[in-house]
Amino acid sequence: MLPYVASGPRSMIGHSTWEGRMIRPGEHVFLEVGGCYRRYHTAMMRTAVNGALSASMHSAQERMKDTLAELRTLMKPG
Repeated sequence: MLPYVASGPRSMIGHSTWEGRMIRPGEHVFLEVGGCYRRYHTAMMRTAVNGALSASMHSAQERMKDTLAELRTLMKPG
């Protein structure tokens, strides 16, 4: 699968492709790249920020970290 790279307003559009715009300071960039291992395919998604996090981005990051920690305590084999 082709990699998806979108920044700024386009980063909120699922499977958005680049359109040649410059990434501005403070904007976030959405990256989705495909991987394949022994014919098992998957996507890896990451978000990066060009500069410091805004207050809302920091709040969202903390909420996601708390949620992941809670999920790890609840998930068990089987």
